[in-house]
Amino acid sequence: MEMPAREHTGSIFTLTHDPETDSIITTGRDGKMVAWTAGGRTPRQSLQLDNYYACSADVNLRQQSLLLCGVPRDNSLSPSACIFLFRRANAGSSWERVGILPRPEMKIVTAVRAIGDGSRNTFATGEQRMANSSPRKDCVCVYDASVGPFTSLQPQVPYLSIYLSIYLSIVCVCTLHPRIAQVCQ
Repeated sequence: MEMPAREHTGSIFTLTHDPETDSIITTGRDGKMVAWTAGGRTPRQSLQLDNYYACSADVNLRQQSLLLCGVPRDNSLSPSACIFLFRRANAGSSWERVGILPRPEMKIVTAVRAIGDGSRNTFATGEQRMANSSPRKDCVCVYDASVGPFTSLQPQVPYLSIYLSIYLSIVCVCTLHPRIAQVCQ
């Protein structure tokens, strides 16, 4: 299936499948999030992220939520990194923005993944601290959006005591690992 990119005016960074609607969600450098119909020819919904674009996205079906990693389109923005949360009432409805979680101590949030069995809105992120922080570490954080206001969440398992090898410059993919799922239960 080839999808027309006419909804996006720049590079497309993410393709996320929403199995409940059998649609594809794309995000691009232009700051748009587009949910495409099952055939991929027509956009079901198009949203503009204010001053940001998303470099990673994931859907939590049981929570009817969509998570996006926000990257500023302008380097002067503060906070420089953030996480967007969208929800919908049911599979047929549109995504609505719930909130933005600022990550001011991070240079970038590079990856997001819904984790656990979906009964809670738990997710993991790959994050990179600011270059001037000491020590500079790329890290994995686990959050539970079920425990308080999304806009002020703190990692429930900060960095999982896992600091990535100095040979890796950035975390760009998160995938579910049974050990992380156990921590979040």
